[in-house]
Order: sequence, then C-alpha cells, then structure tokens
Amino acid sequence: MGGRYYNRISFTNIVQIVVLRLSLLPTSSELVDLAVAHVEVLDIGRLETKRESQKPVKRPSSDTKAEQGGRPAPINIGATTGGLTDIMGPADVQINEDDRGRRGSARHSFFRTLLTDYAERAQAAAEAEFGHVRGGDPALRTGSWASRCSRCAYLLVTSTFAAHFIMALILLNLVLLGVEVDVSSTLGQDDIPRWFDVVNVIIVGIFTLELILSFIAFGFHNFFCGPDRFWNNFDFVIITLSVFETAVQIWSPGLISQMRYMRFMRLARALRGMRVVKLLRYVSALRTLIFSIIHTTGSLMWTLVLLVLLFYSFGVILTQVVTDHCRFETVEATGDNNAVPICDPTLALYWSSVPESMLTLFMSISGGISWVEPLMPLRDVSFIAVACMLLYIFLTVFAVLNVVTGVFCHTAIESASADKEIVVMSQMQKQATQISVLRDMFMEMDKDLSEMVSVDELKESLKSEKFASFLESMGISTQDVFTLFMIIDSDHNGLIDLNEFVTGCMQLHGPAKSIQLARMSHENKVTRQTIKRLINEIVEMKEQLAAFLAEDDEPTEATECPE
Repeated sequence: MGGRYYNRISFTNIVQIVVLRLSLLPTSSELVDLAVAHVEVLDIGRLETKRESQKPVKRPSSDTKAEQGGRPAPINIGATTGGLTDIMGPADVQINEDDRGRRGSARHSFFRTLLTDYAERAQAAAEAEFGHVRGGDPALRTGSWASRCSRCAYLLVTSTFAAHFIMALILLNLVLLGVEVDVSSTLGQDDIPRWFDVVNVIIVGIFTLELILSFIAFGFHNFFCGPDRFWNNFDFVIITLSVFETAVQIWSPGLISQMRYMRFMRLARALRGMRVVKLLRYVSALRTLIFSIIHTTGSLMWTLVLLVLLFYSFGVILTQVVTDHCRFETVEATGDNNAVPICDPTLALYWSSVPESMLTLFMSISGGISWVEPLMPLRDVSFIAVACMLLYIFLTVFAVLNVVTGVFCHTAIESASADKEIVVMSQMQKQATQISVLRDMFMEMDKDLSEMVSVDELKESLKSEKFASFLESMGISTQDVFTLFMIIDSDHNGLIDLNEFVTGCMQLHGPAKSIQLARMSHENKVTRQTIKRLINEIVEMKEQLAAFLAEDDEPTEATECPE
C-alpha cells in the first residue's frame, strides 16, 4: 500500500534563518555609540564572514527515495546539502563563537567590520601608491640605490634633530661673526687669528652638505618650485655666495682686501643669520610676529601712499600761504613788485618750500618735533595757515593713524589665523592643556587609586563646581551623569580607565563636527541598504521554500503490488 509523504521545513527552521540574517543588523547600543561619535578603530574584532552566492536548493533524488522504500528522505536543516547551508551560504552559518559573543559590545559592531574593510583597502592602496605604509615600499628596501638614498636624505633633512642642529649652527655663526668683526677692528689684516677662517670653512661646509641633502631628498623641481620655494631659493642664494666668498678667501687670501668690488661678498656671511627666521616656525610667538609683519607690507605701502598725499596736499597749501605772506611783506618793505620773497628765519626753517613743508608735516605726527613748534610762526602769517595746520593734525592723529592701526591689527590677526602651522600649533597646545587637566581630574576622581573610576565616583566628582564647570566649558553636558558615563565607557565593563576618560571627553568636546555628521549619514545609508538587501533575500527564500513545498505536495501515483 502506497502513501504520500510531505517533506516540510518546520517553522523553527525558518525562524533560525531569519534570526541569523537579522543578527547582522546593528543593535540599539551600537547606534547610540555611533550617534555620539564614540567609535574607536583599535582592537577591532573583525568577523571573518564572507557572503557567497546562494546555491539552488538540492532536493532528494529518486534513488534516495527508492532506498527508503519509496518515501522521500527527510531534510536535515544545516546537515544536508539541501538545508540551511545551501539556502544561506556556508559562510553565513559558520559564525565564530567569539565573534557572536562580541556582538553585544559597542566596540565590535556591524559598522566596525565595514570600517576595517575600508581601512585595509585604503592602506593597501597607499602602500601601492606611496610606499610609506607598513615598512615602506619594497622598492625602497630592495630597489635602486638612488631611491634608498633619497628616502634616507628625506628622513635626515626633515628630522627635528637636524632642524635644531642647523638653528644652533646659524646662531653660532652670528656670534662668531660679531666676535670676528670686533677683534678685526683693532688688528691688522695679517694679525687676525686664523681659526676664524677655519671655523667659517667648517660652517659653510655643513651648510653646503645640508643643501645637497635637500636636493637629493626633494629633487630640484620640488626644491625650487615646491611649497617652501621662497625659503629654499633664499638658502640657495646665501649658501652659494658663502661658498664663493670662502673659496676666494682660501685660494686668494689677499684678493678680498685688495678688490673693493669683492667687499660685499663678506655680507653673505652676515646674511646667513637671516636663515634663522626660517627655523622660527618652532617658536609660535616669534613666528606669529614675523608672519604678521610680512603680511602687513601691502597695507603699509598703501598707508605710505595715503600719508604722502596728505603731506603733499597740506604742504602745498601752507607753503603757498607762507610764500604769499613773505612776498607781500617784502614788496611792502622794498617797494619793488618784482622782489624775491624773504621770510622770517623761523618760517623759512619749516615752510620755505614744498619738500620742507612735507618734512615738517611728517615730523609733526611721527615724534620728530612737537607740532606746536611749526605752528607758532604761522600765527604771524594768517588765521588760514593756523586753521590748515590744526585741521591736518586733527585728521592725521585722530582719524588716519587710528584707522591705519586698526587695519594693521586686522591684517595681522587674519594672517595669523590663515597660517596653517600657527593654527596647528595653537590647536595642539590647546589639546595638550585640556588632556593634562583631564588627567589631573581623573586622578582626583580615583579616590582608591585603582586606576578605574565607577559611576558613583564620577557622580561624586561632578558635585564639585570646578570639575563640572570645566566639562561644561568643553561643551560636555553634566546633567545626566549615567548617560555620560555610559558614553565614555567604551568597553561597557562598568568602569572607566584613564584612556577611556580622556579619549571620551576629547571626542565629546564641542558641537558635532561635519565629519561626524557625514559619518552618521553614511552609516544610515549603509543600514538602509543592508535592510533592503536582507528583505530581498528573505523574500527570495520565502519563494524558494514555497516552490519547494508546492512541488513536494504534488500527489504521487499509487503503485499496485502484484498479487
């Protein structure tokens, strides 16, 4: 007697499939950590799961049915080739137990795996393109001799030790130059100590070696046309003049003292001291002053143009008034209408000509003379001359100079804000100060010296006005202590160590940055794409299961056994 048998997948098996698929979605705690931008890329436990293409469901063959007496073989989900492994892919089922346990931690989230994959691809691309990641390009280790020399020269020239050494050498050159000039001023040419020349040759040799290493490290094009082309060209000119002056001094000792046109070559030795300005980038205060002065040269030029226009305009008016006054008195005294005007000596001292008047006006506002001194002789000329002088003083002292000072200050502040290195150093100093204060506060919170802080210790410390005010100044709200503790506790072990406290506070410092908003938008996009893909896969699995069950539900023809 034959019968029909139905090969069905139980509801429990379908739930297993859906749960394993949905387990790839981020948890709520992970989304909270992403919202506060508290994602660390350190110690990422990457899931070694790679999705394979779905395989068609393999149903039992007729031979297998025959072996079981005409009854279809039951499906063992996950054990046979036609079960869960074929539907989802073997890589999805073989999830590491350690990785599954780490899904509850915010430090090992769904987006962590994506970040790790992208970081590895970016690092591989950097290795292929630049060869400076993970030990450098193999060509630098096993490649040409020129590549290795260029890399070594670059590391040497850009090192902090080399910069400090060159700065010390420049300062030593300035000191020795002053001593040599002072000693040689009281001695004859042949009585000057020779060790000055020896030290000068050594210093020039070191500077020349530095220039050659810079050529090797950066190449000629980058050296002369790169971002630091101004200072590089300045170094090249100064060192070239120094080498020429030293060579002439060695090969023809008496030539420099005999030829006057070679005397300016000695100035190259003094100009070496100007190279120290290039190395003042490590002193933020001096760098700010120097670059502010450089950036205000344009405003200075137009200020001079404005002042010259004022000097000329008022100089012409006052000179004309004084000249007419002197001419009238001379004609009246001599009776000659063609008489040359003769002024009083005091008037002639300050207002005899347009250049003299312009110089008087300049000295009146620059501190050369008191503006009362040229004003007193004008009282005997006319009221118009006195009024013009007072109007000039009022405009220049109370209007022009104050506006010019404001423009200079504004330009200097803008130049300091636009200089990238000054901004970077300022930001680094600010961060170092904040980190130092946070470390001290952590030590104060850690009452039991366990190097760990609990939520109770944090709550107790926030009662201090000093501690709470500092966190508020960093833009960190202290109203909800538990939420703050949960966000800072990145590993969710219920305790905060020094690294977690400092890193968490620095990441929460200030409002949300554009990179954080962009990352959240990207992560939301990835989440939507993942959910859409999972829905499509679940629908496809549903269709496969429905087709499989419909095929198995077809009635089989009964086979009559012969009597």
